[in-house]
Amino acid sequence: MSEEIYGYENEFTDLLFDDKRLDERLVKMMSSFAEAPDKSIFLASGGRSEAKAPYRF
Repeated sequence: MSEEIYGYENEFTDLLFDDKRLDERLVKMMSSFAEAPDKSIFLASGGRSEAKAPYRF
């Protein structure tokens, strides 16, 4: 699914991190969560290391 469908990208336009990797991680996390809103973070993330990322974020 496309990010445009969810509209969450507009919620974070004013949020700027000093590191571009954090910007990309935020988009990736929100995409995962938007595609599976009924699932836990672990299941929505797709794996153990991907599930750790939101908690570290």
